[in-house]
Amino acid sequence: MADTVTQPLWMRILMYLIPGIFVLFGALAFLDSWRFVRNAQPAEAEILSVRYVYKSRTDTTTKRTVENGDYYPTVRYQDAAGGWWQAETHLPVFFEPEAGQTFEILYHEENRGWVQERHGFFTTWMVPLIMFGLGIAGALGIRLVLQSMSRADAKRRAAERGSG
Repeated sequence: MADTVTQPLWMRILMYLIPGIFVLFGALAFLDSWRFVRNAQPAEAEILSVRYVYKSRTDTTTKRTVENGDYYPTVRYQDAAGGWWQAETHLPVFFEPEAGQTFEILYHEENRGWVQERHGFFTTWMVPLIMFGLGIAGALGIRLVLQSMSRADAKRRAAERGSG
């Protein structure tokens, strides 16, 4: 009597595809963040102007129209070598900026125009870690499901042989 019955290969591939996509996107998001953070330097930036990108969307639960947008400030900052640079932030900021206001930024050492608001560890690495974690948890869950399906199939086949 066989202890397990293996599922068809195509079924296993399809079942592992979704967690695999989560792991892939988590790894890509991690690499993108790491590529910026490993060469980024902190600086104090002054906001010169603000570009507002308007967005309108329908809320999924209340079905009401939500109107908001993203703020992309153009900042002036002094790098570690003492040179002054001006650039628009690469990503929107998490606050409503005003001209003349200062805030902490990170600028890319090799490309001074690549600027973003300075975030903490959790904000920087949250998305890659969640995506990667969901992918790994999903793969482990699918493994448990496939094992239980195999055991159930083996018991059913053994019972059919025993009664037949």
